[in-house]
Amino acid sequence: MLDSRHGQLYICTMTQTNKTGNACCGFDAGGMPFRMLKALCDPSRAAILAKVASAGRPLTVSETADGMNLDISVVSRHMGALRDSGILICEKKGREVYCRLDTAAVAGKLRALAGALEACCPERKKPASSMGKKAK
Repeated sequence: MLDSRHGQLYICTMTQTNKTGNACCGFDAGGMPFRMLKALCDPSRAAILAKVASAGRPLTVSETADGMNLDISVVSRHMGALRDSGILICEKKGREVYCRLDTAAVAGKLRALAGALEACCPERKKPASSMGKKAK
């Protein structure tokens, strides 16, 4: 989905389950990265993540806010949410806080999600008779 306010591409995933924490097919939602997915639903956070990830080095809050149409306090709050959800690693050096993408953790959570979906909800093959036919 393209957000016209920020001109950034972002993905929003609803993360709801029933009262037992499992979907109807037996999908175990207990290990799902809901906090990470929720943090990425915000277009400003997605833009901040893109900037930090593409920088190639840890960025301070002020470096991240530079060139964005957001107040530095808002950027700081969003970076805190990204840190709390396990997306960013932040280290304080003197008066500055430097943040970088936790690539291994994010990739691991996304791989676990993909594996759980594939195990629970395998792709259904289309009947051979419908393959190659054009819709009328």
